Amino acid sequence: MLGTYGLLDGATPDWAGLVLLAVGAAVAVLASALAGRRVRRTRYRPDPWRAEEWAVAGCGALVAAAVRRVRGAPPPVRRPSRRSPVPACSGPRPR
Repeated sequence: MLGTYGLLDGATPDWAGLVLLAVGAAVAVLASALAGRRVRRTRYRPDPWRAEEWAVAGCGALVAAAVRRVRGAPPPVRRPSRRSPVPACSGPRPR
């Protein structure tokens, strides 16, 4: 966190932020490696996906496919005009 602050702060030299960021990353990797030595096996057992999980994943894939298709479409499809295709309502006007 200190290294990120050092990179974003304009008052500190650029090299100081980079050094702090590199030292912080090295300490995090070393701590993870040392902590991982003590753990012999994990208790995590993934549950099989039910219909809800498959539906959510399918919706995400459908949206990704739609975005990819529209991205390759001509400009009028990507940015339709701002005019409303629905005529204005002819009902009573609010007071």
